[in-house]
Amino acid sequence: MKKSQVIIVVVFIIVVVLLEILLFNIGVLPKFIFAEDETLKYAFDMAGVIQTLVSIPLGLKVKNRPALCLGLFGGVINYGILVYYLSNSATTLACAAIGFVALLILCILPSKD
Repeated sequence: MKKSQVIIVVVFIIVVVLLEILLFNIGVLPKFIFAEDETLKYAFDMAGVIQTLVSIPLGLKVKNRPALCLGLFGGVINYGILVYYLSNSATTLACAAIGFVALLILCILPSKD
């Protein structure tokens, strides 16, 4: 994948995340519907942490394949934002931020034209 293609995919991931945030904030999707259920919030948090912990070493192994790397970290980012808005969980929001930083470091910076 060329660097320009990688940047286009990253912009697409960012647009999807911003659209997701917009849909929650204008009320199209219900916000914080699982905020009171601590057991479900804990399960969402653990799934997000495990997904992040698995994606980073796997992303390091496949960093010469930007498409896989983008898919891994795009999934972490989208899951983190989605769970944050469903359960008001800062843990998955932190996982989304870690996924975004890993996406920038492993997918955008080392790719060549």
